[in-house]
Amino acid sequence: MSIARKEMLVDGLETSYLEAGSGKPLVLLHGGEFGGDAEVCWEYTIPELAKRFRVIAPDLLGFGRTAKIVDFVDGRRRRLTHLARFLELVDAIGAPCVGNSMGGMLLLYDAGSPAPLLRPAKIISIAGGGALASESAHFQSLFSYDGSFAGMRRIVDALFHAPKWAADDSYVERRRQSSLAPGAWEAVAAARFRRPVEVQEARTPSEIAYEKVSVPTLVIAGADDKLKPKGWQTDVANAIPGARSVLVADAGHCPQIEQPAITNEVLIRFLTEG
Repeated sequence: MSIARKEMLVDGLETSYLEAGSGKPLVLLHGGEFGGDAEVCWEYTIPELAKRFRVIAPDLLGFGRTAKIVDFVDGRRRRLTHLARFLELVDAIGAPCVGNSMGGMLLLYDAGSPAPLLRPAKIISIAGGGALASESAHFQSLFSYDGSFAGMRRIVDALFHAPKWAADDSYVERRRQSSLAPGAWEAVAAARFRRPVEVQEARTPSEIAYEKVSVPTLVIAGADDKLKPKGWQTDVANAIPGARSVLVADAGHCPQIEQPAITNEVLIRFLTEG
């Protein structure tokens, strides 16, 4: 299966994406960790899904080879606005969307907002939405990254259940190199900054209105996710009308990487039913 790397300008911003397959479009949105991008997130997903769909996986604003923009007012809305315009240009508005971590959270946030921009036919959120295990050392590793090899190894360890990923020096270095692209650290770090308590009321609301999500939704969780509390996927699915959840064994925050065969089967079943 040939996967093409393509580039385009979206309202003047360099935007890079992967495309493979043919037929009805399907959009994949990667996670928001340092070193995250479409290729590393979906390399085991695209070949299988491209047998049935025209798969489009963009590097989101601030990540991979896409323009690095820092927005301290409403970075989430800026990213969604850019994504919606991109999907218009590639004729994929309304296509089913799959998101991992930040990608899934963006989909749910948009779908529950008063004026959704993406309007996908279906949503699959993999480890996106719900609570985070914010007191854990694994969670803190996502915020304390300093660009070092050791720092990236801690992030990889946090993302995966099996120790082999963090023990693989070449894999860790591959993610680290992506995180070191000009402007990449600043763009990703910006989303982690928080205003002092005294001016919190001036921030844009960040909560997801799960009860207002009217799109058919599936929530996928790794049974051994170090960044999420147990049962988070059930809570999210119960809050969304008609949503379902699936737990993938022997997987952490990225089941599509650790358990690709099982996860791909779950994705295809949900995307092709009804």
